[in-house]
Amino acid sequence: MFSPKAQIPCVGISFGVDRIFSITKARMEREKASEVRSSEVDVYVMAFGGKGFTGMLKERMEICKTLWAAGVKAEFSYKLKPKLPQQFKAAETSGIPFGVILGEDELAAGQVKIKEMGLPEGHPEKEGVSVDIKNLVEEIKLRIDKKNKGVETTTTTDAVESTTAAAANLSVGGDAAAAQQKTEDAGV
Repeated sequence: MFSPKAQIPCVGISFGVDRIFSITKARMEREKASEVRSSEVDVYVMAFGGKGFTGMLKERMEICKTLWAAGVKAEFSYKLKPKLPQQFKAAETSGIPFGVILGEDELAAGQVKIKEMGLPEGHPEKEGVSVDIKNLVEEIKLRIDKKNKGVETTTTTDAVESTTAAAANLSVGGDAAAAQQKTEDAGV
């Protein structure tokens, strides 16, 4: 196998990373997409509590189940007793636009808090809005629709797929001007 006289056939491929990023950036600017999200999840369900905090894993799972049944893409930490800062960091890192926060007192009152992530200081809803659990699905869907109409987003998957489609239109080893024209003709 590693004989110096043996000929080993191979195939190679290379991508121009700069070109891929410039195509993706141009497409985002054209579509007025302001951010690239690494996840298609819309809601991160999190919980917090005081001294006797149990983690509310069952409650987080029930809220996610309700959201999933309504077609809302939701996620939660699988840890038994996650810390609130870690939950916020997980949501922000993934670019998840909304958090549903379960607190012991709020749950006892039949409420949860919806927080839109990334709001600037001084925004009236910076700390979140309390809603009845029975109205959670409708309120979340309303807020997701409002956010999607106001600001378009592109997921990483969408960006990669569009860039792959553009790369497929490029000719290998061909004329650079012809490849550029094919890319522009493809709308990328």
